[in-house]
This record gives sequence, structure tokens and C-alpha cells, in this order.
Amino acid sequence: LLSAISGEGGFTKTGAGTLTLSGTNSYTGATNINNGTLQLSSINELQSSSAMGIADGATLNTGGVNQQLNSLSGAGTVQMGTTTLTANNNINKDSTFSGTINGLGGTLVKTGVGSLKLSNKGSQLGNVTVSNGDLNLAHSGALIVSGNYITQNGASTTLSAEPGQLRVNGTFTQADGSTLNATIGATPDISAQNIVLGGVLNINGFNEGKQPVKASEAIGRDYVLMTSNNVITGTFTNNVNDTIDYLQLTPGLARGDQD
Repeated sequence: LLSAISGEGGFTKTGAGTLTLSGTNSYTGATNINNGTLQLSSINELQSSSAMGIADGATLNTGGVNQQLNSLSGAGTVQMGTTTLTANNNINKDSTFSGTINGLGGTLVKTGVGSLKLSNKGSQLGNVTVSNGDLNLAHSGALIVSGNYITQNGASTTLSAEPGQLRVNGTFTQADGSTLNATIGATPDISAQNIVLGGVLNINGFNEGKQPVKASEAIGRDYVLMTSNNVITGTFTNNVNDTIDYLQLTPGLARGDQD
């Protein structure tokens, strides 16, 4: 489609084939991919669209160029390759994406003050930057990050699923002023080559099926939140907040520099 799409309405892709957008689009309504593949060819081609929904079995192909999507949701596939995908969730624009993001050499950037929940079985990305709002990793498998993962000042990362795990082949960083919300039960929740800690840690209970039936069952029992193959530097700045009245949280290092 060579012509630009404009106006206050939305755009819906149907049919099993591939449709390539080539114009400078400025429409402000929602974009929905109900079937087939929608392929983009220009940088930030859909940044004016208010929301992006990808149905199960449908695909968004970023076309080898960087894209910004607002309020990403659905159960389909994002094919981004080595490009940068910015997921922007503004006020009242919390959303859930249960599909797959294929971008082993690419970068996912979360912006906007709202929350983006990833609840798929696992995705592969090159790098992840959470610059604003919350990135909720509620996937049932492992999110593989081949590069680095950073939660910046004022932003938060939440791990809320069992056995939802985060595997970072580079450095996992919680910057000063950031927040990490974690549950206990994955083994471990986070693993990385290097870990740099700062900001606030909140423990939001146990993952389903991991909570002791009675307090005595937790005595002398250790729960691993994160492990590093190399070193862990820095520390969380708060007395760890938790919602479990009988759980005594005593952070520490085990096996050298592994936490």
C-alpha cells in the first residue's frame, strides 16, 4: 500500500496474505492485525496509531527498521529481527501481549507510564530497556535476552509468573531509583552473567504452589531470587518490602559472588 493513511479512524488487516505499508501514516485510531502479516517499511510508521492489536496466528513484521507501537496487545507474533521496537504505554494504556516477540538481535524499549505485560511462553530479544512505567514478565517460560537488560530510574520490572524466568546473557541492571517486583518460587527468577543492583526490591509473595502451608515449613529454607555467573555489585536501597508476615528476608551471597 503506497498511499498514506490518515484521519481519526483505525486500520484492520484481514486475509491470510502479506500487506506492506509504504506511506507516511498519520491515522490516530487503533491498528488491528486479524489475519496474515502486516509488514512495515518506514521508521515509526505506526507511531500515531493509538493501539496495536495482533490476533493469534497473525504477524507484525517491523520490516527491518525501528518502530514505535502504542499499547501492544494480542496473542500473535512480532517479527522484529535486529531492529529496535519501542512499546509505549501511556496513562490508562496498560496492555497484555501473550504472543511471541522474535528479536534475538533486536532491542525492546518500554516507555510510557502504563504497564506492558508479556504473558507468552517465552521470547528471545537482544536487549531490553525499561525506561518508564512497568514491564511485567508474566510469561510461563523463559525470556531470553542475549545482551543486556536494564530498568532505568523511575521505571519498574515485575516478575509475576511461575515458572517465569529471565535469562540475561549480558548484564542485568536495576538502576538507582528503579523498582524490582518479584515473587518467590522460580529457580531462580533471574540469571545473568553480571548483575548490578540499585533502587527498591519488593517481594510480592510466592508463586502458585510454592508457598509453605504453615510457617514452620519455611524455617531454614532458602529461596534464590537471582544468580550471576560472574559478579553481583551494588545493593537494593530499601529494607525489602514483602507481603508475607512470617517470612524473614535476609539477603546474602552464596557460592562466592552468586546470589
